[in-house]
Amino acid sequence: MNFSRVKVSFAADLIGSGTTPLSNNANYYEKGSINWLMTGDLNDGDILNTRRKITLNALDQYPTLRQYPKNCLVIAMYGATIGKLGLLKISSTVNQAACVIQFSETHDPKFWFYLFLSKREFILSLSCGGGQPNISKETVKSLRFNVPNLIKDQILISKYLDKKTEKI
Repeated sequence: MNFSRVKVSFAADLIGSGTTPLSNNANYYEKGSINWLMTGDLNDGDILNTRRKITLNALDQYPTLRQYPKNCLVIAMYGATIGKLGLLKISSTVNQAACVIQFSETHDPKFWFYLFLSKREFILSLSCGGGQPNISKETVKSLRFNVPNLIKDQILISKYLDKKTEKI
């Protein structure tokens, strides 16, 4: 198995975030059907649902909102949940405290989930700010890790870790 040092931004097709539609505007939330992930939804595992939903109207009115597809990695950039992770198993929009990484087809999102989980302490050490430390999207983009060159090797590792964590 051969490894290369890979920058997150080179492994990703897209790295983005979101926003929070005005909470006092019922047109953005009432009868909403579009998943809207807040960092409190992150559980260091698969994201199967979100507590809040937004409407198509909110999506139309806020250009910084976009629907991210399944298998994107989400990391909380600040607040009480800083460093928490989730792997989308549903398409979802996100708030501004979440950084979303959509990996290219040559990278296994589950492998990267485990990699980020194992490197949480290191990632948190890169946070800055006094009262409320944060990790910027730029910090996430610039992270570099040793990664197996072949996606099949990444998948083998993530399946092995799935089996081991299932036992726990």
